[in-house]
Parts: sequence; structure tokens; C-alpha cells
Amino acid sequence: MPEFLYGIVARAIKHSFNLLKFIGAHIYFPTYSNGLKDIGAFIGATWQAPDASGIQSLVWRYQWEETQADVLKQKLLVYNR
Repeated sequence: MPEFLYGIVARAIKHSFNLLKFIGAHIYFPTYSNGLKDIGAFIGATWQAPDASGIQSLVWRYQWEETQADVLKQKLLVYNR
């Protein structure tokens, strides 16, 4: 990781907070879990790739770094969008 990113990451971590804890104190989501996909689906969000997950994105990233395959790059861009 480039040196300048360490400061950015450190500040992001220092100033981060659990948004769900704040929202959950005021809103009850009738979902089976407090997971992003469950709550997102409840409020109408959709995902371009049904198999997308944080873990899957790490796999795609590793495969892309090894192969530089354009299809994997596109999957990552869509996932992050």
C-alpha cells in the first residue's frame, strides 16, 4: 500500500462508527438478520451479481491480480458500484 494511504486509512478507522447501532435504536427492520443484504433487500436495494459478497470480492480481486482478466475487473467494478 502506498505510504500516503496509511494516513487516510488510519483517519477513516479513527472516525468510523457503527451506523446500524444508531439506526437500530430508532428503526426496527423486520429481517432475519442485521446483515447488509437483508436490510438492503428490505428497503429495495438490489445487487447486480447474486453471488456477490465481501469474501467473493476478495476472490475476484485475487484472481484479477493473477490474470488481469477484464471480466474479473468488471465484476469488481460492478460489485463496488
